[in-house]
Amino acid sequence: MDNDRIDYGNTRWLPAIFLVLALVISVSGYALFHNFKEIEKTNTHHKLTGIGQLKAGQIQNYLAGQKNNAVVVSKFFGTSQAQRWLANPSGDMPSTVQQPLENAVTAYHYGGALVLDDKTRLRFSSGRYVGLSETGKSLALRALHERAMVVSPIYFGDPSAPDKPLLDIFVPVMDPDTPAAMGVLLLRDDMHFLYPLIQSWPVESKTAESFLVTRDGNEVLFLNELRHKKDTALKLRIPISGEVNTVSWPAIRAVQGYSELLESIDYRGNHVLTYSLAVPDTPWSMVVKIDTDEAMERVQNLQKIAIIVAALFIALVGCLVWLWWRKQAVKQLAQAQLRDSATRVQTIFNTVVDGIITINERGIVETINPAAEQVFGYTAAEVVGQNINMLMPEPFHSQHDGYLEQYCATGEAHVIGIGREVSGKRKDGSIFALELAVSEMWLNGMRHFIGVVRDITARKQAEQELVSARHAAERANRAKDSFLATMSHEIRTPLSGLLGMLELLSLTPLAGEQRETLQVARGSGKSMLRILNDILDWSKIEEGKLQLAPRATSIPQLMQGVVNTYSRVASAKSLVLQQRVDARLSTVHIVDPLRLSQALNNFVCL
Repeated sequence: MDNDRIDYGNTRWLPAIFLVLALVISVSGYALFHNFKEIEKTNTHHKLTGIGQLKAGQIQNYLAGQKNNAVVVSKFFGTSQAQRWLANPSGDMPSTVQQPLENAVTAYHYGGALVLDDKTRLRFSSGRYVGLSETGKSLALRALHERAMVVSPIYFGDPSAPDKPLLDIFVPVMDPDTPAAMGVLLLRDDMHFLYPLIQSWPVESKTAESFLVTRDGNEVLFLNELRHKKDTALKLRIPISGEVNTVSWPAIRAVQGYSELLESIDYRGNHVLTYSLAVPDTPWSMVVKIDTDEAMERVQNLQKIAIIVAALFIALVGCLVWLWWRKQAVKQLAQAQLRDSATRVQTIFNTVVDGIITINERGIVETINPAAEQVFGYTAAEVVGQNINMLMPEPFHSQHDGYLEQYCATGEAHVIGIGREVSGKRKDGSIFALELAVSEMWLNGMRHFIGVVRDITARKQAEQELVSARHAAERANRAKDSFLATMSHEIRTPLSGLLGMLELLSLTPLAGEQRETLQVARGSGKSMLRILNDILDWSKIEEGKLQLAPRATSIPQLMQGVVNTYSRVASAKSLVLQQRVDARLSTVHIVDPLRLSQALNNFVCL
């Protein structure tokens, strides 16, 4: 802790410095700071007024231009051919009208164009946003009935773009022969020019912004995105209140029709300098503002100098100086430990073999480690700040945000806390198998999710190879069984013929030695036939085709047949083969005599 040691020898001259500075600050500080603040406020108000009036004029001119463009485009329907098409409930738009209309949509940067008949039925559409809501139909009917141009409010909810802010201009197409309207031309502004115009600021500023508001019932509705609060366009509403210190008081005063300079509190609760005014020819009001702290930054810098001077005085007090230095030492030690801990965690994060990705509750990637970069082929810079669904193939790419919103709303987990196998999408577009485990954490009151991913492509390939090998072995085994069954059938046919001929030969007159030879041949043939039957039965068993043929059978007769078959063999081996049947055994049993005989023959052979 040598670097934190306090040198008291260098502090003896500080009391004199403090007395001089304290005298200067006490005499001139208050007046100086007060004058600077008033000057800065006046200059800021002039700037805000100029910027607000400039933006209001630009918005007015832009909307006037869009309306004029709409009138020009509506004149395309002044030809008799276009009017006949509009009066006819069917048929395609004439190319002499369609081509200029589509060119105008492109040239004037409209988001879409729709042509409706006098029943507000859609006859033609062109562009990206071509849906029509019930509110849009109502405005179209209003334009038909009033035979005048109608401009919609800025709105969400069009069927073709439910999350896109739009502004519609309805122009009636008049019948040249009657005062009635034949249809309506709808030109749709997708705010691609108007929003940047509202949100831009002519000079660099950290906090300055401008926004449009309108009155919606007893609330202030914010029409565009705010600089310091996201997802607010047409969503942020503030109740209209008469309390001066209420949040967003400048916006409330603006929708009440006041055009004025104010020092107040904005929607964040910060102190701001504002100028509000009405936008001509619109139901909108504009608020331009800047944080008071930023506007007073130069004055605050001077105040910081005063604070530093006061700190020097405090530093001269021996006991407090020592305590202050000790505090700094403890703070530095804590920071060092915090840095070490952060370094340790970061090192683990960077070197772990599994991919780790963290996202917020909106699905935006916050961090991604090198292992995950290698798995997906992206760098961290390409992924951080993007939606996590960029790493997912369809249909998960389209469905993920809905799953996340449903979990945040209901707490019903499908993946979170449960490891599972899913599909991932690499940067090159290839789809691969991976293991995914997702867990949830809370930091500073905010929900975050941690996903651990592992590429299991190699494992899947190995599993597939094992399955293929198993299937190949099963096919080979079935082929073997089929071959054995076929061969046993093919061999048994000539063998049966041979036994038949031997049977016929036994009916002819034979010498004693010839008849013994014949009996040996018959016995060998029958033995071979039993072996072939056994082979066939085994093949049938493995193929699942063996069927029993039960019928009424005498067990004693069956056993006698077995004894007769093997008695000579037994005698040749100096054995006595006998049978013994329990007298209590029933005379007839329902069995498969062939299979039971085979079993008994096998026992005797053993």
